[in-house]
Amino acid sequence: MENNVNFINKYQVLKFLSSVKLAVPLMIILLLASAVGTIVESRYNANYAGLVVYDTVWFYILLTLLGINILFAALSRYPWKKHQLGFLITHLGMLVLLFGSFLTMKIGIDGILQVSQNDEENMVYLSDLILQVDSQKIYFDRPLERMEGGKAATFIDGLSSDIQILKILPFVEIADETFQEGSTIDFNIKSQFFDVNQSLNTVSKRDLKMGPALFRLVDEISRPVETKKNEKKISADKLIVKNNNGDVVKSFELTKNEFSYKKLKFKINKKYLHAQIVDNVIQEGPNPGANPALEVFITTEGKTIREIMYAKFPDFSLNADGIGGYRFEFQSSVSGSSAPAMDMNAASNIVEFAQIDDSKLKVALFKNGKIVQEKEIAQGDKVQTPWMGMELTYKGVSLPSAKEAVTEIPMPIKSEMPPMAMLIKVGNAAPAWIVENSEMTVGNKRIYMGRDYIHLPFKIFLNEFRKIDYPGGAMTKSFESTVSINKTGMQTVISMNEPLQFAGYTVYQSSYSLEPGRAPLSVFSINKDPGRWLKYLGSIILSLGIIIFVIMRSKWYLKRK
Repeated sequence: MENNVNFINKYQVLKFLSSVKLAVPLMIILLLASAVGTIVESRYNANYAGLVVYDTVWFYILLTLLGINILFAALSRYPWKKHQLGFLITHLGMLVLLFGSFLTMKIGIDGILQVSQNDEENMVYLSDLILQVDSQKIYFDRPLERMEGGKAATFIDGLSSDIQILKILPFVEIADETFQEGSTIDFNIKSQFFDVNQSLNTVSKRDLKMGPALFRLVDEISRPVETKKNEKKISADKLIVKNNNGDVVKSFELTKNEFSYKKLKFKINKKYLHAQIVDNVIQEGPNPGANPALEVFITTEGKTIREIMYAKFPDFSLNADGIGGYRFEFQSSVSGSSAPAMDMNAASNIVEFAQIDDSKLKVALFKNGKIVQEKEIAQGDKVQTPWMGMELTYKGVSLPSAKEAVTEIPMPIKSEMPPMAMLIKVGNAAPAWIVENSEMTVGNKRIYMGRDYIHLPFKIFLNEFRKIDYPGGAMTKSFESTVSINKTGMQTVISMNEPLQFAGYTVYQSSYSLEPGRAPLSVFSINKDPGRWLKYLGSIILSLGIIIFVIMRSKWYLKRK
């Protein structure tokens, strides 16, 4: 050890690292940074304060320099004397405290778990962000600025060559949490009189009338009526229940609004003859039979879930994973074939689009009930119509991309952290927005972007959630949850001041959500801190060192000595 001390004091750099000349500026800078972090946290939120102060590289460098300074300061005084005991114990306590904090940061767990009443869950969302493509997880740091072009393309390392990030918005506002339903075909119509962009949607807008021309989106190009004479008609509206293998297990004729099957209870909310989505709200359209749909509420295990089924689009669902182990299909007595029946008297000039894949369409031009042109087109291709000298340009298809419509916003004051969003392109598929903490399919890839997640080695079952308000008002006084581990364990109450300790994890009551028509949702904070005992120990050692240091510098001790 003698050689180590000589080595530290021999070199100016090491001597400076152990000196008060470094310690004092470091402490001042850390205090100022902490003050800035406190101001940012009070103005915005704790997560944003972490992004701009506490979780930055420069803040970690300051803490590392502080640890080196404390260690070298203790070593530089070897061989240690008796009167240095308080000094050494104080420095040892600070080192143990810093090491405990380091362990917490590196291998600790701090996340959020959400459980609905009469349900169980063990998936915990952490603070780290990931982009998961199929089963591959790629970690990245949250950006604080808008990115596009080359900067966005190189933001995340490790993506395959067929995946491109076109744009990143750090903070977005979610307009509506409903699905953007169906694919949208975008095209341009140009003549010597006008130049306009138009679109058709597989769910909400399948046809468009422009002057003497009708544009329509179909599953198959219309053929002579003779080919449809033997088409099987459906005599009554039906709700079909299928298992996850696609086998039909039950069929209901919709003669009443409520019925049940095993653990499923169905309540028909409304049937639509022409379902249209206007401002993210489903409503009845003007053309009966154009797009029949069924809106139903399905209750299972205490949860009520909304589902919309379209007769002409049986694969569409608001619940991609099914409900209670089953999937559903609506058969309408007015739906007919998957392509709407063609009324040649409604318009003498008709353009039909039929989607082939994510990048190609089949287009057919009809004049006076006869096909005059039929061809496949790709994005950017142009087609001349045999009337009015119009030129049609296919601009592309927008898939049912993100769950939410997003708008870029600044970081709002005194608000929770808004989600971020990425515009992602896979292969030749149309670009799609993905919002933080959502999952979607783009091209042939299943993509999730948001918080990393783990599964606890046990499940928390929420028996009951309770909220208590102050008398005479709606202000919340307290809230608590009665839970059991793995559904069969002893019931335990978790409140704001009484966490649950189990298997090395601490479960805190964090928040809740109460929405009409849905079961109460309890939000828990899940914490596992391997450095906690070191931080406690470091605090004790530090306090002991300060006490010894003060005593050994007191007049009483010096006089006694």
